[in-house]
Amino acid sequence: MSFPTSDHRLPRILSAYRFLASPRNTARTTVVPEPPQWTRRVSRLAGLWTAVGMLRRRSQHDVAIVTGDYTGFAFAGLQRLVPGRRLPTVFVECNWYRERRSWRRPLKYWQMRFCLKAVDRCVVWAEREIEAYSEEFGVEAGKFVFVPQHTSLHPHRYSFTVREGDYIFGAGNYDRDFGTFVEAVRFVNCPCVIACKPDRLPKGVELPPHVRQLWATPEEFRQLMAGSMFVVVPMEAGLLHSGGQQGFVNGMALGKAVVVSDPGGASSYIEHGVTGLLVPPANPSALREAIEQLLANPGLREEIGQRAREVAQNWTVQNIYDRICGIADRAVERQVQGSPSPDPWPA
Repeated sequence: MSFPTSDHRLPRILSAYRFLASPRNTARTTVVPEPPQWTRRVSRLAGLWTAVGMLRRRSQHDVAIVTGDYTGFAFAGLQRLVPGRRLPTVFVECNWYRERRSWRRPLKYWQMRFCLKAVDRCVVWAEREIEAYSEEFGVEAGKFVFVPQHTSLHPHRYSFTVREGDYIFGAGNYDRDFGTFVEAVRFVNCPCVIACKPDRLPKGVELPPHVRQLWATPEEFRQLMAGSMFVVVPMEAGLLHSGGQQGFVNGMALGKAVVVSDPGGASSYIEHGVTGLLVPPANPSALREAIEQLLANPGLREEIGQRAREVAQNWTVQNIYDRICGIADRAVERQVQGSPSPDPWPA
């Protein structure tokens, strides 16, 4: 089955947030209004408000694109509980954690299985997450599809100058292992800048004189990355999901060599030694070796950065969300055809 090419005949998309896609896809997307200010003080209440707003509009649309957080799960749960036509649904931003408290694991397992029955596709930012989520929550692997994370440099919003400075940039906030990073660079003869909130540094870790930690605005963060020698994204070990994509993808788009300590997840983007360096997590010696390799070889840094930029130029916001809109169209097609259960699709 193919859809007509005129925009008004394409499946109508209902979204919980405004994304940047091509004009063709943006024109057929309705964004649910922002929840009232008083609900935003409680994130779950704001998420429920948005989910209810989507539910009320489902009859006027053909497919929904919603984040895989509380808002998405509330909408999926309501679709199962409230009578009416089920709107084909695509989850994005599926950054899910393993429940650490044993007594809550069965509850999360039940919640995930119950809500994901109302979801057609979950877009993940790393290929390894397909198997990880499928095994953790008992959901068929065909429910998930990998699409690369997009860059978020937004030159139209932020001003920055790309140059090679004299410092190493440690990037990011969530799920970062800056303790390992500090140990790796403790005796490295090069200035280092860590841009993160102070509470993201492990307690008791003393920064050597050549390592500086600061909390930067989004514009300052981008300039620090753009002006660095190369970028290091040190990820925690043992996470269910893979993170840090926005950090190393932006670094690659700026033409920087990147070092990432999540080889399982980052290998969806980086070919080791060609477009970046991948090292095992929680391994200061391996991370130090990769850092010293780049410090000692300016030509290698330049070659890796150039190849990384060529790859990353395809991961623009518009390109990625156009692919997600294509996945949404396939979800509508499946419902029209009455296909019984998900099977793997190409992104």
